[in-house]
Amino acid sequence: MTWKLSVAAFVLVGGCLAFATVHEANRLSRLTTPTPPEAAADWIVRNARDQKGHQASFRILLLTDEFRWQLSSAKSVEEFGATPAFTPEMKTVLNRAEEIICIGASSEEIVPGLTAAAGRAYEEARAGRRAL
Repeated sequence: MTWKLSVAAFVLVGGCLAFATVHEANRLSRLTTPTPPEAAADWIVRNARDQKGHQASFRILLLTDEFRWQLSSAKSVEEFGATPAFTPEMKTVLNRAEEIICIGASSEEIVPGLTAAAGRAYEEARAGRRAL
């Protein structure tokens, strides 16, 4: 009787351990965290190749309208250090990122009176300041 009880306990504990191992391995091997509420869309590009054959994977988050860059708001960020109020989920995504390639470079406000080339150069410099 003791032998059968020991075997049953061993099988039960072994099954629980196997389940926990598979569950933990799945959690640890996930490439991404869940999509944060700030993201309107979430894309993963796996194994993208460049012209030299190097590979990289990317996660692209398109933020909701609440976090869009607002017209003429560069000064509020640059002068006053304003920062968005992200949720803990978004902070987790940002903290886990190995690198952040670009933030906030999607708007274009050509200053009246500038040529197209000068306006584009000004916008690219402004986008660079916002992406820091």
